[in-house]
Amino acid sequence: MAKRKIIGHVGDADPVEHWGGVVYDAGYGPHLLYFQSYDAEGRTMVSVYDFPIDNFDRSDWYDWDAVASYIGWDEISINLDVDMGLKDYALSLDCEKHPMVCASIYESLGSYYGFGELDTYPREMSLEDAEEVYESLVG
Repeated sequence: MAKRKIIGHVGDADPVEHWGGVVYDAGYGPHLLYFQSYDAEGRTMVSVYDFPIDNFDRSDWYDWDAVASYIGWDEISINLDVDMGLKDYALSLDCEKHPMVCASIYESLGSYYGFGELDTYPREMSLEDAEEVYESLVG
């Protein structure tokens, strides 16, 4: 397996236990590894999303305006000096060059809709197993 290089993090600093993700490159492009933890049960759902994220291309079912309102896109776009809506901005991004921006948008979509709507085949495991399996990225 290729050496994984961590690019950055989204969500909590302890993603396995408190919902969050790691953006990494395994030598063939960036990926987002995202954990949705269920503390009471000691379980987490693990999803891996490849960049470019196909779901941006399948964006016709997203209510981009609702997601934009949810994350405060009006203020964010002013700070970024971006004069377009969230959907157009997401579709214009080169996720290979800007993986953290794409990961942040994807996290916003997952937070709004639920990550189960974005990944139909997440991997469920115990928190301990997730920390062991993904130790090189979260350890």
